[in-house]
Amino acid sequence: MAGHLWFVEDYWREKILLSRTLPEPWASFDWEQDTDADWHLPLPLPQVLENLQASMEATRELLAERNWDSLS
Repeated sequence: MAGHLWFVEDYWREKILLSRTLPEPWASFDWEQDTDADWHLPLPLPQVLENLQASMEATRELLAERNWDSLS
């Protein structure tokens, strides 16, 4: 599940908020062949958790620098 949470964090920050392409490792996955690739990452759990933490921190920093009084 940690891999899925990492993907969701990256997806919403990069694709939805910033309109960017997905970063690695997500950009290299064949999502048509495996729509659940984020659920079975070939990485050790400690590495997945470290990447999830870094992704959450990047989102926190992005949100902290936004002016939420003007959303448009």
